Amino acid sequence: MQKKQIKNKGESLISSMLAMLVFSAGIMSMLGLLSNTLIETASVEYRSKASAIASNTLVNMMIGDKSLGNLRAQYAAPNGTKYQEFLKRVQSNLPGTLEEKNYPTINIESKGVVEIKIKWKSPSDQLDHQIMMSSVIAE
Repeated sequence: MQKKQIKNKGESLISSMLAMLVFSAGIMSMLGLLSNTLIETASVEYRSKASAIASNTLVNMMIGDKSLGNLRAQYAAPNGTKYQEFLKRVQSNLPGTLEEKNYPTINIESKGVVEIKIKWKSPSDQLDHQIMMSSVIAE
């Protein structure tokens, strides 16, 4: 009878260790899921900010003097006054934009087509991200 009790004690120890292993694996997978969710949330936030900055810049172009000469002078990189304001907004709201390769660009074509590109690099990502927005601004 004593041998049977000793055998049962060992089985319950193994069962509880297996249960702890399964529970730990579940907790670890939930933590991984939470981590990925936080990273994606930050990515969506940066994308939203970049989109808002680009949209706001296009609206400002449409409100003011829409002549191509004026737009090109004010939004010319790197010294245009409106471009400098735009650059400061981008750099203060998006990470990884201080590197020259990630400076935002504003191209104004001869037919009034404006193209805005904003690049950034999230702290948690290895890749650069980019948003591009274009519109026709007619005089």
